[in-house]
Amino acid sequence: MAISIPAPASLVIGIVFNRRRPDFSERERLLLDLLRPHVVQAYENAEVVTQLKRRLDRPVGQDGAHDVVVLDRHYRVRWWTERTRRQIGEYLDEVGNARRLPDRLERWVRGQHASITQDAEAPSPRAPLVIERPTKRLVLRLVSDPVGDQHLLLLEEQCRAVGGALESLGLTRRESEVLRWVIEGKTNREIATILALSPLTVRTHLEHMFAKLGVETRTAAAVRGLEALGRVTG
Repeated sequence: MAISIPAPASLVIGIVFNRRRPDFSERERLLLDLLRPHVVQAYENAEVVTQLKRRLDRPVGQDGAHDVVVLDRHYRVRWWTERTRRQIGEYLDEVGNARRLPDRLERWVRGQHASITQDAEAPSPRAPLVIERPTKRLVLRLVSDPVGDQHLLLLEEQCRAVGGALESLGLTRRESEVLRWVIEGKTNREIATILALSPLTVRTHLEHMFAKLGVETRTAAAVRGLEALGRVTG
């Protein structure tokens, strides 16, 4: 008997129960069905904690290092960086103050925590909040203890799959990734952090990209990229 776990489209994750005795009885199947939400939630919690540890392990002061918000039991902000506050405001078109999340986000956090509190023994898997933009998305996940006095809000900015359109300009996959973030207004240092490259490597990709596109500035390269994505006309 197997239990499937939600995973990205490219993965299949499951837990298989096997034994030498005959097939599982109806009672045993019922018990395994009751176990299923616990297993799924444990896996998703482990995934979130793993991502959180990776982010907290980044050196303090590095671009992109502080994409975690610490909230108290009343959902007020205990800690976040100014960069994170601006990033949330950019996606929600609403900037919270130093101690408060934007209203829409606070309502979502309250709803997520309520779902844990109401079903603390076997909480159902909770979907993240995903805010889409033309070439990127912000994914927010809540890590919360039903009886704890604080919550962690984990932010992850992802680049959407637009590589094919940019590669049609004659760019390599990596050059296309760099151009995506140039379009979003990121600096070389920020792009280097996002793509796990050195700033010098990013600069080299930009130089090759400029030559292929026949441009001399980041703005001109961004315009060419937007044209390829169909967001502006030539």
